[in-house]
Amino acid sequence: FTARDPRFVQRVCEWLDEGVCAPWQGRIAAMDGRGGAAAAVEAIERFVGTPRMTALARHLATGLDAKAGHRVERIARVDGRLWLWGTVAAAGVSLGPAVTATPAGELALFGGFDAVVVCVPADQAGALLDPVSAPLAREARAVKLGPCFALGLVAGDEDAALRALPHDGVFIGRE
Repeated sequence: FTARDPRFVQRVCEWLDEGVCAPWQGRIAAMDGRGGAAAAVEAIERFVGTPRMTALARHLATGLDAKAGHRVERIARVDGRLWLWGTVAAAGVSLGPAVTATPAGELALFGGFDAVVVCVPADQAGALLDPVSAPLAREARAVKLGPCFALGLVAGDEDAALRALPHDGVFIGRE
């Protein structure tokens, strides 16, 4: 990830001091997507969570009763609070888009909250927000998303060809 806004740069400096992230020295290039050669992109300081990217989320959730493996499927506003219902995966099971882990398809009540952060793709956000804010749901549905593909590779000692690649990351379709 990058940090450009001075307020975020300050926060990243704190994370660096706490060991939650570290500078990433990857060699980045860009290709036009029409078969041209990859060219190095401007040098922007990039960071990576340590020991893995989830370290940042775990750090930010310190002191919170954060849950993983849940999928919110319904939000409703009742008496000024936001109530969430959804499904919970069994231990070690990932909830895919069509998996319901609750008995007979019943939704579990996650509780009532003063505020909710919705951080899912725009089309999913629109569906979740419909019952609580039609204007926000419309704004979410108006967002046009572009495709993004990512591939992660790890080279072992015997992977000379992979280690010989000239770049650690390449933006394709960006000049």
